[in-house]
Amino acid sequence: MGIFDPPKPASTDNTPRELPEPGLYPARLVWLIDLGTIDDPDYNDPTVMKPKHQILLGFELSGDKMSDGRPFMVSERFTVTNGKWGPYVSKSSKLREVLKSWKGWDEKTSANLGNLAMQVGCECAVNVLVETSKKDPAKKYTKLASVLALPKGMKVDPQTNPNLVYAIGGEGFDGLAEYLKKRIEASYEYQNKPLPNRVRPNEQPSADVNIPF
Repeated sequence: MGIFDPPKPASTDNTPRELPEPGLYPARLVWLIDLGTIDDPDYNDPTVMKPKHQILLGFELSGDKMSDGRPFMVSERFTVTNGKWGPYVSKSSKLREVLKSWKGWDEKTSANLGNLAMQVGCECAVNVLVETSKKDPAKKYTKLASVLALPKGMKVDPQTNPNLVYAIGGEGFDGLAEYLKKRIEASYEYQNKPLPNRVRPNEQPSADVNIPF
């Protein structure tokens, strides 16, 4: 079974009823979910809507377990760039910094989503924060502070959740959490609409054309 033909999961709801304690955990990347491109408020000017392509990375934590024995899952959304040959991780993106600290990928390393998908199942260490929602102070959520190479001597538990690499139009959609389905269904890709502003001139390095996602 290849990385683009993942097993169908029972559920990939990344909003656990229980939250892990903040701190550094041995972990493993198990989800790479393409959420597609939607129009979101611009970071610098919320009155301006701009297309934003996001992916979700999900990490299975080792060590402390939930009360039912399952491992904690922590996920984070990252913005990628729509290039002429498919989405890729730009040099200035937050995800590029994650790949640099985790895998040592520099600006010369190809960072398209095909290469990123090949990292699913790989071990790492994640620094987890637990923060309070600004909209609802009664709610707390997890956030990834950093993803690092696994320190020497730190052990990762055997994997529990199956690897999931989801590309829009591929298998695995029915097993996603409802809020992820709604996000994907609103995307340009899911609705087969032309992507606006695919890439700015001279932004995409030639190394990002190797493997489409």
